[in-house]
Amino acid sequence: MASISDLKDEFYELGRGLVDYDAMRESPQYDHYQDNAASLRSFDPARLSSPDEKKAFWINLYNTIVIHGIVELGIRASVREVADFFISDISLV
Repeated sequence: MASISDLKDEFYELGRGLVDYDAMRESPQYDHYQDNAASLRSFDPARLSSPDEKKAFWINLYNTIVIHGIVELGIRASVREVADFFISDISLV
């Protein structure tokens, strides 16, 4: 299964700060990454014991959600292209 590291290796030009999101969207690696991310639905965060594990989990989940939003919305340069990108109208209660 593809991980964020696999996507970075394939589609990120870190030295230049560029990501080829169009190529990523059409790639088998992204399909595998989505499957991998979807498996998080069944993960119980209560299984994490240390504060560092919890912090890493939530940071990685946040990054996964942001990458998914960028790819699926076809954002070109910045999340500022989408009004209220970081605002959710989903009730968590």
